[in-house]
Amino acid sequence: MPKLSQFFALPMLASAFAFFAWGQGATHPGMSIYAEPSFDRIERAVLNPKTNTYDVQHGWLMFDSKEQVRFVSKTGNQFRIPYKSIKSLEYSFYNPVETKKSSRAPLNAKVGGKRYLVVHYDLGNGTESSVLGLEPEMYQQVIGSFQSKTGMMALRPGGYEKRW
Repeated sequence: MPKLSQFFALPMLASAFAFFAWGQGATHPGMSIYAEPSFDRIERAVLNPKTNTYDVQHGWLMFDSKEQVRFVSKTGNQFRIPYKSIKSLEYSFYNPVETKKSSRAPLNAKVGGKRYLVVHYDLGNGTESSVLGLEPEMYQQVIGSFQSKTGMMALRPGGYEKRW
């Protein structure tokens, strides 16, 4: 006949594993204890050299173990920035660049709007910037991933000293 302590072993083991996974960040969207963080529904503003305007690419952002962050658009194009090349991060409620917008209203518009993260980096050609549009429910996780990988705080422009 099994002992009473054997009935409690499995739930105790499961709860210990859950606490371990929570400590590793597995409770955040796009994260697990086995994979590097990744986030979908990210927008990246890209300068179109033909029209000299910014176009919006939709895709996902991945922080990989090769010391770089990758933006992969839905068309399959990839853009990579090594963590050591990132010079600063700026967080804003307003889009710092004008992008081409659709003339019709979006069907699933949300109250609160997007948040924007400007990543300033240097790949050897001087300082460049990339603007990322983030959904309101995921901006803290994305900024937290950038901060943990680079060791830099995201600053708010315009004289605000509060760090995000």
